[in-house]
Amino acid sequence: MVKNTIGGFLAALRRAHGMTQRELGEKLGVSDKAVSRWERDECAPDLTLIPVLAEIFDVTSDEILRGQRLTQLSEPEKQEKKTEKQVNVLLRNAQTKLSNRSLIAIGIAVTGLLVAMICNSGFNRAYIGFFAACIFYAAAVVCQFIFTASAFNAVNSDVFQTETQNTCKYTMATTAFRSFSAVILLFIFTLPLIIFPWNGQVGILIGDFILYGALFAVIALGIIALVRPFVFRSLSRRGVFELSEQENEIFEKLNSLAKNTVSITLCVVIATAIPQFFVANADSTTFVDGTVFDNFEDFKAFMETPEPEHEVYYAYDNGTVSALAPDAAVEYYDENGNVITKEEAMTEHLYDNEGNIVYTYMRLNNSVSRINYSAITEDNFHVTVYTDRDISRGLMVRNNIMIIFYMVYAAEIIIAIVIYIVKRRKITEKPC
Repeated sequence: MVKNTIGGFLAALRRAHGMTQRELGEKLGVSDKAVSRWERDECAPDLTLIPVLAEIFDVTSDEILRGQRLTQLSEPEKQEKKTEKQVNVLLRNAQTKLSNRSLIAIGIAVTGLLVAMICNSGFNRAYIGFFAACIFYAAAVVCQFIFTASAFNAVNSDVFQTETQNTCKYTMATTAFRSFSAVILLFIFTLPLIIFPWNGQVGILIGDFILYGALFAVIALGIIALVRPFVFRSLSRRGVFELSEQENEIFEKLNSLAKNTVSITLCVVIATAIPQFFVANADSTTFVDGTVFDNFEDFKAFMETPEPEHEVYYAYDNGTVSALAPDAAVEYYDENGNVITKEEAMTEHLYDNEGNIVYTYMRLNNSVSRINYSAITEDNFHVTVYTDRDISRGLMVRNNIMIIFYMVYAAEIIIAIVIYIVKRRKITEKPC
């Protein structure tokens, strides 16, 4: 090298590596004209490109800035540098292997969920689907434990530098925690199969399965996000990895944030649960109007007009009920077992405050399910009649309101999780 300049040094290095100015410019993302100007010392490369040039030409940044090669490293220094690179490669390989194996564990758990859905929807066996899925979930947890233990054993050697080793263990603990969390979420998602069916031999609707499963999973996700700082601090106390003083301070703040988030979320959920409790225990007639009558004549006409689709005739024989044709003979009995006429069996009354009969009618309309009224008089008539359709509609309305409450619960928890994540990022840029 004739001159100790950056340009001359770069030109010599480029020629030594058999590169053209265009090829070097493409590696750096600049034009060949810019490279030419550097080599003519008309200008210098941007400081951000110095480390990149050093990496390309296998020199140090200091050597490029000085424009000449410095004293060569001694053999022990070279060996130490080579060993450090090898160590870093081994640590990265251990992290990559654990990440890949964790995907296997998650895949086993996902297979369990698919088996549960097939048993529920394809064979109407909710309980069998749930317990079959649990076998896969347990297998996934066992595999993840084995994979994690193997990965930690691989990096526990004294060959590794303490700081690099500690960072690697922290990263692997994060990977394992995420995998375990995924299995837990899938297990929680499957819980509706064992909670909601009236009979374990009957499946639940796929829509209900997904709705309630997603609701449970969202709640579980919030809990997992809140307990994560506690888990990592516990691992640190057990010596799995070390946390710096700054990291300990961050975890202290995260613990406080988690406690506050849980407390506020619980208060909000409890406040929402109070009206939901009254809705769940309300009578179905609360949600429909029914048919209101303000005079006895209209009420009597409605009650004494049978609906063909509800007109079914039954015979009673030693406690056995069987359907008969409309023209079949039917016998009616009073509460003492005496035979009575159809008119007597169908006759009902409306009463006043003192229990006296005010009106008498025949209940021939079999679609009527319920009659609501307060004590009436001949001058004040107000009766509400609810048919089977009204009751069904009321039940549907109540169920829809309950679903809205469940969605509100999910929204409250999602909002709490989002707020927690936002505040956590303000505490530290590194996700904990």
